[in-house]
Amino acid sequence: RSTVDTDPGQSGRHREWNEPMASTLAVDHRPPTAFRRAPLLLFLLGITLNQTSVIFGINLSIADLFAFLLLLIMVLTARMYVPLGPTVYFLALSMLVITMGGFVVPNVLMIEQSYTDVLTDYTKLVTSFGYFLLGVNIVRAGQARIVMRSFAFMAVVIGAIGAAQTMLPTLPRLEFMFHWEIRFSGLMNDPNYFSLIQLIALAILWHDPGIARSIRYPALVVLAA
Repeated sequence: RSTVDTDPGQSGRHREWNEPMASTLAVDHRPPTAFRRAPLLLFLLGITLNQTSVIFGINLSIADLFAFLLLLIMVLTARMYVPLGPTVYFLALSMLVITMGGFVVPNVLMIEQSYTDVLTDYTKLVTSFGYFLLGVNIVRAGQARIVMRSFAFMAVVIGAIGAAQTMLPTLPRLEFMFHWEIRFSGLMNDPNYFSLIQLIALAILWHDPGIARSIRYPALVVLAA
């Protein structure tokens, strides 16, 4: 957008510029937010996004703990920004899911479905919306770079282990990192999910020229491998 600003140090002088749309990795110069007090939590969030396990039928990750703490900090410090449109959509979707799953399907279609199943699936929806809110607020605070870089470099470390395990059969095999003892899945519970994580990390590093080439290019090769 174009704007005109007055330089307080030089009376009468104006400067005009064209400001491009900020990318996700760009530093945002808004006032400090709750996230500026929790760089370690943001770093740990990025790292642990490379891990997930199925517990009680739900994909859970250590990252969920750090995400919850960050959301709690935002609420306690009254720093949370809640976008209106997506929130209205989430509430409408919530009503639809609970009504259809809890009342219409069991009574009209005669399909057996317990309230526990409905609440379990709804928990996944709430978790997704929570991560959405967290992501929006992290970007608005200009702290996305911490999360995305830590996420990407942890993915590179895990990818390097996978490449070594696959290409060098003489190495001791880390069985817990393999799905059905065949496909490498890292710290994820599904090899396809792991592949998606690696691709996201590759995209992040590809579009982050702020990282030194001596680190960035070898990392891209590892992720591609």
